[in-house]
Amino acid sequence: RINNIWSDGLVYENHLVSGDCSDSSDPNSCENYTTLAAVYSFGYTAVSPSVSEAPELFCVRLQLSEIQNSTSRKSLDLGCSELSLINDSSSSVIDTNNTLHNEFNTFSSAVTWLNGILSAHLVFSVAPPSPMNQLAGVIEYSLDCGKSWHSVASRAFFESHIDIQNSTYFQSWQADLELLLDTAPTVFCFKISLVDILGPPQVPTFLVTPDFSPVPNARCLTVTQTPVPFHWPLGYCPNCIDPSTLCSTNADDNDNTSLR
Repeated sequence: RINNIWSDGLVYENHLVSGDCSDSSDPNSCENYTTLAAVYSFGYTAVSPSVSEAPELFCVRLQLSEIQNSTSRKSLDLGCSELSLINDSSSSVIDTNNTLHNEFNTFSSAVTWLNGILSAHLVFSVAPPSPMNQLAGVIEYSLDCGKSWHSVASRAFFESHIDIQNSTYFQSWQADLELLLDTAPTVFCFKISLVDILGPPQVPTFLVTPDFSPVPNARCLTVTQTPVPFHWPLGYCPNCIDPSTLCSTNADDNDNTSLR
C-alpha cells in the first residue's frame, strides 16, 4: 500500500520447492515441508514527481484464495519496509559485444518436471542505461538441445527489484513457463532476448548467454524430477548430469518429447 493505493501484483513463478532455507550456505538451516510448495513473487512499480512526494514506507497485505474453492480465503500480512532512493545518474555496463551487461542467476533458477508438468523458473539481472528504463523480454526454449525452438506459454518480466553493484544499477528479471509434457525432457535450453524500449536506436536487442554451452548462443539446464528447498545451498539439482554431456549423448531421446 502506497498513499492508500493498493496494487495487485502477485505472480506465480512456476517454481516448486520442498522446503525453505534460512541460510543459503548451511544445509542444516533448511526446513522440509510435508508437501510441495509453489513460490510466488509480488512486484510494484510507481514513479513520484519529486523526492519530497515519494512515500517512505511500502506495506503489503495479500488476500489469497483457491481457484477450485472460492470460499477458501486467507489474509497474509507481510508488514512494511522502508523505501530507498535511486540516483538515476549511474551508467550501464556495455559488454565487449556491444550489449548491455547481464548476469544469469544459476543459484535461484530451476527446471522441474513432475506428473506431466514442466516448470521452468529462470532468474537474471540486467543493467540498462537508466535503472528505471523499460525493457521488453522474450524467451525461446528448446527441449531437444537446440534442434527446434518454441516460445509458447513463456513470459519474461521485471521483478520491480533494483540492486546496485560497483556503482551500477541492475534490474532483476525472471523468465517462467509451464508446459504439459507426456514425458520428461532431460535438458532445457533457452535464449532470452531483451530490448530497451526507451533507449536510443543503436542499443541492440541482447541475449542472456553463458560463458559456455552445448548449444550456441543459448544456456542449457538439466531437468530435475526432485524439487529441493528454496535456496538450497547445493543448488536446485545437486546430483544432475552436466547438460553438455546429456546433449551429446542423449539428443535422440529428447526428440521424442511432445507438447500436449
